Amino acid sequence: MDRIVAVLDEDTALGFRLSGVEARKADTVEELQERIGQLFNEKDVRLVIVDEEMVRRLPEKLERRIEHSTAPLFLPIPTVKMWRGAIRPEEYAARLIRRAIGYQIKIRR
Repeated sequence: MDRIVAVLDEDTALGFRLSGVEARKADTVEELQERIGQLFNEKDVRLVIVDEEMVRRLPEKLERRIEHSTAPLFLPIPTVKMWRGAIRPEEYAARLIRRAIGYQIKIRR
């Protein structure tokens, strides 16, 4: 049976556990790297939810592998730290757009 696994910090992982998703703790980039290596070998894992901020701090080769992987598919998300105001919404939106289209934009109000 196909599985969804969340690899996140403890606070964010708790929310996924409460909704029935298998969650594995990764509070550091090294832990995330180790968990991702394990997940590439688990053939029944189809979707892996990961901390967007920590993915950007992984070695470039692994980050590219994650971006291009389809089995499992990796879904980077903002975590509780970001929701609590660690980053302004405008900065977050600009970063997503820059990553998607390859251009820096400035959001004005």
